[in-house]
Amino acid sequence: MDTSMHHGHVGGLRDELNFRELGGYRTADGRTVKHGVFYRSGALGEATPEELERISDLGLRFVLDLRCQEEADELPDPVISGAEQIRISGCMDADDNEVNLSPSSIYKLLVNPRRKDPDREESIEAAVAEIYSSLAFDSVAYRRLFAEIESANVPLLFHCTAGKDRTGIAAMLILMALGVSDQDMIDDFALTNVYRRSRIEAKLADKPLLSKVDVVEKLIRASEGVLPHFGERVLSEIRQEYGSYQEFLNKELGLDEERLTALRDRYLE
Repeated sequence: MDTSMHHGHVGGLRDELNFRELGGYRTADGRTVKHGVFYRSGALGEATPEELERISDLGLRFVLDLRCQEEADELPDPVISGAEQIRISGCMDADDNEVNLSPSSIYKLLVNPRRKDPDREESIEAAVAEIYSSLAFDSVAYRRLFAEIESANVPLLFHCTAGKDRTGIAAMLILMALGVSDQDMIDDFALTNVYRRSRIEAKLADKPLLSKVDVVEKLIRASEGVLPHFGERVLSEIRQEYGSYQEFLNKELGLDEERLTALRDRYLE
């Protein structure tokens, strides 16, 4: 699929990398997010030498790997010349252990027979909701990301394995801080399904004989892609917990009104 007309497209990179930028989104005050500052992607270890050269040409100064140690060990990040590269897991469990959120791990979690009614769509929805509800709150990884943004250590890239869940929420929070609309935040989140379409379709084609096709399809779309309404759910939970995005950004990420204004003045045009 040709994604060149979709928002955030970066030329010279395969769609499967889910590599894109956040520039160009309009904000409530009529300004626009600057191009060439914030990049998001899946695992960099999947990039070809030519793609890595293209990525290096972006002049990245900071790369945040949101994967757990297990994921990073399986497919280490290549060295990006000129960039500081660190890894902080974007998902932790209640005992503060790193959680593997690769597509294969999510699929295994969703089909875990110990879950109640694992064959029901409602059960899948509940399991995915449980995963997402833990991502936006009390995140060491996202606090570090915003510290680098405030320090103007840009251009920067943040990524996980598929560039969709941990990365997708991180992108939503950046756009939120810059004053982008809810709809554009959700649209950016959902673009994963466009960029990863070939992988989603390949996985669907690999399961033709399974029963309960509707449930299997939802399992695959939730693990290989994203369910857009879960992006909406994250925003809703933020509003329910804090009353407003401003209060969330202040309490969770340390962005009071003065710092938020400075951030917008720096990264909007």
